Amino acid sequence: MNPRIVIVGAGPTGLALACELLRAGVACRVVDAATSRSTRSKGIAVWPRTLEILRDLGVADAAGERGLALRRGTLWSAGAPLTTFDLTGLRSTFGWGLVLPQPHTEELLEQRLDALGGKVERGVRATGLDTSGERPLLTLTSPAGPEQVEADWVVGCDGPGSLIRTAAGISMSGEPERYGWLLADVRMDTPLPPDGVSWFLHAGAVLHALPMPDDQWRLTMTVGEERPDPEDWPTDRVQAVLDERAPMPMRLTEILWANGFRVRQGIAGQFRRGRVLVAGDAAHVHSPAGAQGVNAGLQDTANLGWKLALVSTGRAEESLLDSYDAERRPAAALTVRFANRLTKGATLPSAAARWGRDRIWSTAGRHGVIQRVVPPAIAGVAQNYPAGLTPVPAPVRMARQVRSVAAMVAGRPVAGSRLPNVELTGPGGERAWLWDLLPSDGSAVLAWAGRGYAWDDVDGFTALRRTVPDAVPVLVFDSPGVPADRIPPLPEWRVVADHGGRVRRLLRAGADTALVVRPDRYLGTRGRSSTPHAIRSYFHTVGGLI
Repeated sequence: MNPRIVIVGAGPTGLALACELLRAGVACRVVDAATSRSTRSKGIAVWPRTLEILRDLGVADAAGERGLALRRGTLWSAGAPLTTFDLTGLRSTFGWGLVLPQPHTEELLEQRLDALGGKVERGVRATGLDTSGERPLLTLTSPAGPEQVEADWVVGCDGPGSLIRTAAGISMSGEPERYGWLLADVRMDTPLPPDGVSWFLHAGAVLHALPMPDDQWRLTMTVGEERPDPEDWPTDRVQAVLDERAPMPMRLTEILWANGFRVRQGIAGQFRRGRVLVAGDAAHVHSPAGAQGVNAGLQDTANLGWKLALVSTGRAEESLLDSYDAERRPAAALTVRFANRLTKGATLPSAAARWGRDRIWSTAGRHGVIQRVVPPAIAGVAQNYPAGLTPVPAPVRMARQVRSVAAMVAGRPVAGSRLPNVELTGPGGERAWLWDLLPSDGSAVLAWAGRGYAWDDVDGFTALRRTVPDAVPVLVFDSPGVPADRIPPLPEWRVVADHGGRVRRLLRAGADTALVVRPDRYLGTRGRSSTPHAIRSYFHTVGGLI
C-alpha cells in the first residue's frame, strides 16, 4: 500500500514526523509555504529526551557536533543564586541538553529526510481543507497554480495559526500571556558559565540568559504588557535591562538579531479529528519559560509516527490513533501549565510574594528537592502516558492516571512509563546501554525466566514464544537470582547479561516478568512470561508488526 499522507509544515515537527514515517517504510508528502528555511528562530534548547528522539532518527551525533552542551541551570533573585541543578543522573544516554539554533535542527532533519528518500516541497501553501467527504480534500497553492489532493491523512504542523487545525474545526483554547517578550541574540562580556542557563527574577519581570555556539548569547526578557517592536530596543536600552536585573556584569558588545512577541498560551481541543491530526505549535503553544517548544513538538512526532505508520498501512485499526490524542494532549497540557506557572512564579509583583517564593525555592534546593524534580521535568524524561493504547471509559482512564502517579512516586515503571536507559554490566565487566540493544524503529520484549515452576520446560518461555510475533526481538535478562540458562532457539531471542541486576531492580522485575517496549521507548504493557495475556493484547492492538 502507498498511503497518501500529507504533512503541512516543514519545521522541526513536520520534518521529524516525515522521517519517522519514512524509516517505517511509509511514504508521505511534506509541503511548506516558505521558499527557504528561516535563518533565525525562537527555539534553540534541545533537552535530553529530544536528543534521544534525534538519536533514533539518526541525527543526534551531527547535532552534538554543531550544538553547545548545556549541563546546568541557576535561578537568581535579589542579586543572589536561589538554587542550582544539573542534568546528570537522568537515566539517559544524554546527561546534558544542547543549545542548537532551530535552523540547524531543521537542516539536519531535512538532510535525513533526503537520505530516507523524501523531500520538502517549498513554496507550496495549504489554502483550503474540506473534511466533508470520506477523505480530506486539501487545496495546495504554488507558483504552478492550485492543486487539490485527496489525502488519506493530513497532519497539520503549520504553527500556532494553523490553517489545518482551523479548517478541520478543531478549537484552540487559551489566552494571551500577560507580558510581551523581547528575544535577542547578542555578543557580550560576562562571567556567566558557558554551559548553563540562568534565570534572573526581578520585581514583576524576568530575564533568561542562554549561551549559544560561536560565543553568542540568547537573551529573553519580559518588557511590559504589549508586544515590543525590536526597533525600539537599541543596545543601550537592552543594556539598561541587564544592569537592572542581573547581579553580575553583562556588557553588550553587539545585538545580532532581535524579535518581539507576545504568547497566546493554549492547547487544541483535539489532536485528532477524523483523518486530520495536528502536532507541534499547531496543537499547543506556551510561554518560552522552560524552553519546551521544539521539544514538545518532537515528543508529538515520536508518539504519533509509529502509530500512523501502522494505521495508514492497514496493520492496525484506526482507533490506535485515538491514543495519540489520549496520550499527548494531557502531556502537552501539563507542559503548557508548567511553562505558565514558571512565568507567573518568576514575575511576581508583590515583594511579600517574592520573599515567600524565594524561601520555598532555596529551601527546596538545600534539601535536594529541586535536583530530584526539576531536571527530569525540563529534560522531558518524566513524561508518561497512563491512558494506554486502547479507548477506555473515563473512570478507567482516571484510575490509570492515579496508578501511574503512585507508581512514579514509588519508582515502579508501569505501562505508559518511559523505559529508563541504563548501563548493563556483563560477566567480564563490559558495559552496554540498554537502549542500544533495542531496535530503533520497532517494539521489543524484555523478559526474565520463571524458574522452579511446573510449566518451566524452557525456562518458562513456551507461552511467551507462542505469543510474541517472530520478527519482534526478545531480550532475556540473565540477572542475579533469575538466571537464564535456556531460551528458545530463535534468531530474535537473545540472552542479555545484567550481572549487576540493575535493569531488574530498576524495572521492579522478578521471576516470570515480561514487558513490552513500544517503538517510542515507552512501556506498552507489563505481564508474565508464563501467562502472557497482556503481551498478547498489546500485539493484537498494534498488529504485531512494528
